[in-house]
Amino acid sequence: MLAILPAATFATAPLHELASLHVQLAFEYAKANQPGFALDAANRAVQVGEDFAPAWLARAHVHAMLSRDNEAERDYRQALTLAPENGEANNNFGLFLCRRGRLDDGARHLRRALVDPRYTSRETAYLNLGRCSLMADQAQQAIDHWLSALRAKPAYAPALRQLAALYTKQGSVELASYYFGRLIEHAGPLEAEDLLLGVGLARLSGDRVREEAYVGELRARFPDSRETQQLLSGI
Repeated sequence: MLAILPAATFATAPLHELASLHVQLAFEYAKANQPGFALDAANRAVQVGEDFAPAWLARAHVHAMLSRDNEAERDYRQALTLAPENGEANNNFGLFLCRRGRLDDGARHLRRALVDPRYTSRETAYLNLGRCSLMADQAQQAIDHWLSALRAKPAYAPALRQLAALYTKQGSVELASYYFGRLIEHAGPLEAEDLLLGVGLARLSGDRVREEAYVGELRARFPDSRETQQLLSGI
């Protein structure tokens, strides 16, 4: 999960304000899955604000979307050259590194994000540290980080989801049910991945009625999703 703070919070000069607008456009286009427009906006942000860290972060994010890892890493490092202690920059670069198997470097940047007293999304860095730990087969460390995320933000759905999924995989019905129940309470309408998780937990607990309910909802609401295909293929 990327922690994307409003770029306007960094803007201190007219050129930075203009760059901030391009940054916001870049992220909006990225959310809309329009990487070409997103890259154009990010390039404009960098051109206008060469000394503006969020511009480089935005372009790094778009390059990562496009699987241009070398360009993405270059831009993340430039953002950190401009703002080496910035929590957002360290979180985003740390997640980027972890996703590419560079777990030690990724965790180092994620921990650095937590040191920034101005960083207001500490739960995001803890979430990503947990993911990084799980990739390193350190399940207990992952659990500890996700619990820290919940201490920072008690109703944080992504951490509840990760805990429910890991405890389901470990066969811990009681703990998985507890965190899945909290996820249902706080996440709003369940997404496809949540419904598939519900199917797995119902099977683990031997609750056929609940299993069939989650299967039916998943197939009805998300017929073309990866999760539905996974369910139908029996994976």
